[in-house]
Amino acid sequence: MSLSSSNVRKGALTYFPQKLDKLLPHPPDDLKKKHRWFQCTIKNATQFDLLLEESYLDSGTYWTAPGTVTQFDQMTFSGCNKNNSVATGVSGGQAFRVYLDEQHDFSFAIVRTGSTSKIYHLAPNN
Repeated sequence: MSLSSSNVRKGALTYFPQKLDKLLPHPPDDLKKKHRWFQCTIKNATQFDLLLEESYLDSGTYWTAPGTVTQFDQMTFSGCNKNNSVATGVSGGQAFRVYLDEQHDFSFAIVRTGSTSKIYHLAPNN
C-alpha cells in the first residue's frame, strides 16, 4: 500500500487527517439567542460507522437532529428550549451502536439532564 499525504497508517487503522482535523463548528447565532441551548459534536476516529439507534427528547426541540457518524468523520447536532417555554430546558439522549464484526458490538449513549451531559457505556447485546 502506498501512502499519500491524504492518509497515514497508524497501527492497524488508517487515519484520515483531512476529516478528523476539521474544526468544531460554531453554534449558529440564532441558536445562541435561545434561553437554553446545546451543541454536541461527535468525532469518529474509527473505521466503523457510529449508528444512531435511538434519539429521545424529554423537553426541548432539535435545532439540528443527530444522525449516524460515518467512519473517520464528525457529526454535529444541537437543540434548544421550545418557543415560549422558559421553565424547561433541553433534556434527553441519543443511543449509538458500533458493529465491530458479526458477533461484537459496542453501545453508548449521550444523556443530557438539565445543564449537564454524560456519556454512558451500555452493555453489549450479544
